[in-house]
Amino acid sequence: MRAHPQTGPCILTAIVACLLTAHAASAAPTSADATPPGKSYVYKRSGGQDREMEIYFPPGHDPGKSKVPGVVLFHGGGWSGGNLGQFRLACQYLASRGLVAATAQYRMLGKEEAGKLAQGETRKRVCITDARSAIRWFKQHAGELGIDPQRIVTGGGSAGGHISVLATINPGLDDPADPRNVDTSVVAYLLFNPAFAGTDSADIEVDVQRHLKANLAPAIVFFGTKDNWKIGWDAAFAKLKQLGNSTTDVELAEGQTHSFFNKDPWQTVTLIAADRFLVRLGVLKGEPTLTAPATGEKLVPQEREGSDRADKNVRRTDAGRSAFVRGFNASQSSGDVVTVKQRPRRDRRRCRSGPDFPEMSRAPGSQESPALCRRPWFG
Repeated sequence: MRAHPQTGPCILTAIVACLLTAHAASAAPTSADATPPGKSYVYKRSGGQDREMEIYFPPGHDPGKSKVPGVVLFHGGGWSGGNLGQFRLACQYLASRGLVAATAQYRMLGKEEAGKLAQGETRKRVCITDARSAIRWFKQHAGELGIDPQRIVTGGGSAGGHISVLATINPGLDDPADPRNVDTSVVAYLLFNPAFAGTDSADIEVDVQRHLKANLAPAIVFFGTKDNWKIGWDAAFAKLKQLGNSTTDVELAEGQTHSFFNKDPWQTVTLIAADRFLVRLGVLKGEPTLTAPATGEKLVPQEREGSDRADKNVRRTDAGRSAFVRGFNASQSSGDVVTVKQRPRRDRRRCRSGPDFPEMSRAPGSQESPALCRRPWFG
């Protein structure tokens, strides 16, 4: 039988096409970037712009017949960037498990606006104000959305984790236009490396340490062990321990840095852990529908001994806390304050970069902790 002269080229073309397709598939987004937006709602107007919330609903959800728990997640971005794409996949998944899941925008000040703030105020205030508005709007529209306003969860990543906590525990920073008869209390938190900073002590309204209480709603907190922001979390966790809080679950990803949860395999690992956490609280039912990565990545619960060690360094005065977090020498007369010393670093080092923050550097000889590099990312 004679071979057709075009057979060889056709086969070669097919092979090349398959290889290109495979490459395209491997390069395709596997995170929230590939997730379609949820249904869009405008929950308020601030700074001359509409603030949107995207909402995902459970399959077959009928608001008139069922009232299910809800969750509102806030994206990270250093209080000056980021977008709703970060938590679309998480919201889509949580909706598939039975929650009405939302992710909300919030106002962020530009450099010029931030420069006009009164002394002692930071750009983080407006973020928290809008987060309070978003949670209130979500509860206020419970009937329309088919949610139970008494079973609302909140959280977020990095800066979004910070503002979600302050929006629920700081009674200040209200928008005058918000209904005061609707509170911002929640039943749980999903916190993905929340960005708590020692320098927040300069602005009481954004300082989580000033507002933490023993009865903080149950929380699951995810951190990479190499995340420079973890030092701020450790200070907050030590404070919670001192207050007697025992409902905070800290899960660590060994060797991971800031924003590790944004991509697989850790995105799936953290979502499964968040799912099981909500099941334990009775917010969800059943088993997670995600499959754990075949590569075997696992979270490790933070040992209480680790937070005990942090507790020895973190003291209850602002000066003591600032010394621990910022690495400056603290000198106080009170015996309750421990002096923390840190050698000046003479090498040029870079802060951890990621979706939340652009790459930055620290000046040689700076005594600042790596977690507190200079602007532009810091509020």
